[in-house]
Amino acid sequence: MLDEDKEALEHPEVQIGRKASSKIIGYVISLLLTALAFSLVYAHALPGPALQGVIAFLAGAVICVQLYFFSNVDLRHSQRWNLITTILTIPLFALMIGLSIWLFYELALRVQISAGLF
Repeated sequence: MLDEDKEALEHPEVQIGRKASSKIIGYVISLLLTALAFSLVYAHALPGPALQGVIAFLAGAVICVQLYFFSNVDLRHSQRWNLITTILTIPLFALMIGLSIWLFYELALRVQISAGLF
């Protein structure tokens, strides 16, 4: 009976909730990356396009850190379905954001035309 309990505790699903230190590490790394991005913008450290590129890179890094440390998405075989669902969610999220931007752009353009501003 003890061997069965020991094997049950070695499953990846059980191991996920046991690592509070990894969540603290993920929080600290996310906080540092966010503070770095904020300080670059606040100090006007780079010209416009370069700053936008660095901010986009830092945002991607924060997303990867949060996926790894908080959502436990990694390349292990036992976590493959978490990775697949995340990869399938990214295009849907990008499509939703892109279409929302397009919708509001077209709405603003129509309002300006109907008000005689254009």
